[in-house]
Amino acid sequence: SAGTARVMSAWWAGRKDVIGLAVGAALERLMGDPRGVDWLTLGATARALLDERHIQAFAHDEALQDVILANGWGGALARPEGDYLLVVDSNVGFNKVTASVAQRIDYTVTLDGDRPRARLVLTYENLSTARRPGCDQATQYSPVYADMTRGCYWDYVRVYAPPGARLLASSGGDEAAEALTEQDGDVFTAYLVLPPGERREVVLEY
Repeated sequence: SAGTARVMSAWWAGRKDVIGLAVGAALERLMGDPRGVDWLTLGATARALLDERHIQAFAHDEALQDVILANGWGGALARPEGDYLLVVDSNVGFNKVTASVAQRIDYTVTLDGDRPRARLVLTYENLSTARRPGCDQATQYSPVYADMTRGCYWDYVRVYAPPGARLLASSGGDEAAEALTEQDGDVFTAYLVLPPGERREVVLEY
């Protein structure tokens, strides 16, 4: 109905306003009453958030930026020596269904032969219920958060592997996995749409 359209339009226009309001309130408290702020606790909390990669930092000042990068606070992708595995899932479905998806990683490396062979199994299970039949990205938005945790899960998954890794086989994605190069390393990508109540295994061998 027209009333529903107006409600959705107003919600859409202001759905991110809480970020500015929260930051503004925090700055007002810090700048308005600096003596009333527990700066040691604030600094320790900020340090923990940076160390755990919940927040990232950038500075135009080169010396300060060097400190940020040296401590791993800048968001750069670490490329350690030897074997490593980084799985990055991106929900591209305009909803919050990720909160309702159970995930599991099984990683096996076989050392027989001249080159090691890795087998990665990513298991996804959408534990949510359907809000409406089918998987239509255009109908995912709702002003109720709980509704947005229900429905289909659109996942673009990236698997970061050591330089020189070569994709041998893949299965489980909606299309064959693709091998790309990013930041002097190898990354394998796959895409899948997982309806409510369904389970899927994405398998990569490299």
